[in-house]
This record gives sequence, C-alpha cells and structure tokens, in this order.
Amino acid sequence: MVDVLSPKEKIKIFMYSLKGVIMKKSVFIHFASVLIVLVLTACGRTNTATRNSVDSTSTPVVVATSTPKPFIATPLPLVKPPFNEPVQEKPANGYSKNFTNLKRQAPLTIKTPSEGDYCYYILLKSESTNKSVISLFVYPGKTAEIKVPLGRYTLYYATGTEWYGTKHLFGPDTVYSKADEVLEFKVQGNKILGHTIELIKQVGGNLSTSKADQSQFEE
Repeated sequence: MVDVLSPKEKIKIFMYSLKGVIMKKSVFIHFASVLIVLVLTACGRTNTATRNSVDSTSTPVVVATSTPKPFIATPLPLVKPPFNEPVQEKPANGYSKNFTNLKRQAPLTIKTPSEGDYCYYILLKSESTNKSVISLFVYPGKTAEIKVPLGRYTLYYATGTEWYGTKHLFGPDTVYSKADEVLEFKVQGNKILGHTIELIKQVGGNLSTSKADQSQFEE
C-alpha cells in the first residue's frame, strides 16, 4: 500500500493524536484530583465528627478536693485558784445553828470516831424542800446531843482537820458525805422519836453513806 500522505500531514495527524492523549490524561488527572479532594474532605468531616463525639461523650476529669477538718481547740485543764483563806478557830463541840423558827423537840445524838483529828460538820436538810434546818459541829471521838424540829431530813456531813468557817468548811481537803437513809423525827403515842447516829464504820452497821456534792452544804 502506497503512503499518499505528505510529511506535513503526518506531522499534523500526530499532533492531533498527541493532543487527544494529553487531554485524556488531563481529564483523568483532574478526575483523580477531585476524587482525592472528596476523600480527604470526607475523612476530615469524619475525624471532626469523631472528635466531637469523643468530646461530647468523654468522661469529665474529676479533681478530688479534701474537706478541711474543723479546728477543735483542746480545752486547757482547769486550774483551781489558790486557797488563801485564813484558818479559823473551831466552834465548841456540840455547837449548833438553827435555820428555821420551828420548835426543836426531837432528840439527835451524833457520835464520831476517835481515829485521826477529823472534826465533823453535820447538816440536816428537809427532804421535801432541800433547805437547811440545823447544823452541828462535833469533835473527833466525841458525842453531841441536840434537839431538832419534827420532820423528815437528809443528813449531810463534812469532815476535815482545819476549820475555815461555814463557807469553806475544812478547805480544799474537805470530804463531803451523806446518809442514804432519810431520818424521820416524829411523835408516836406519848413519845417523841429521834435518832442516834454513830459515824463510825463497823461491821453490821445499818446506815449506809455515799459521797455528797459540795453545793449541798451552802447555807
């Protein structure tokens, strides 16, 4: 077969062919570029949505804070003021003081132990009103007898060696006690019944005692 195309025409056909190939490649490259952009955009949106989802569902960080403990002051021990009251002369054995205007008619006898130098300050208080009725001072190893008004009384007594008066009694070393049984002074028939109290600890004694509060001796 005889080639009838001139060299110029051949060159022209080749150029058109080459242009078509280039255009096809350009279209392919352009399409690929667009596809890549779409993929990257979709990935970007997915990552953003994922981050938002993680942010919205992530557990918040909890910072523990300790509650400060309240300050509790330690109380200081109570310090008793120094006792500087002067020692007073003791009342006579059997000295009594009446705190009422009631007639004193029932007998009361108090006996104290002779061991030691402890004196006794006796105080009768009304069972119903808790008011002082009569007081009595007794020396160690002595007996004192007085008359008291009729009624029911609680017997309190304080002991010690040095006397500081009826306000401070025997000072800081005072021992306060009370009889657990109420004493009744009454009239029965033609007799007036009283009591004899021996403040001496002994086996088979019938009067139990216990500690008393200092406030009970305030006249």
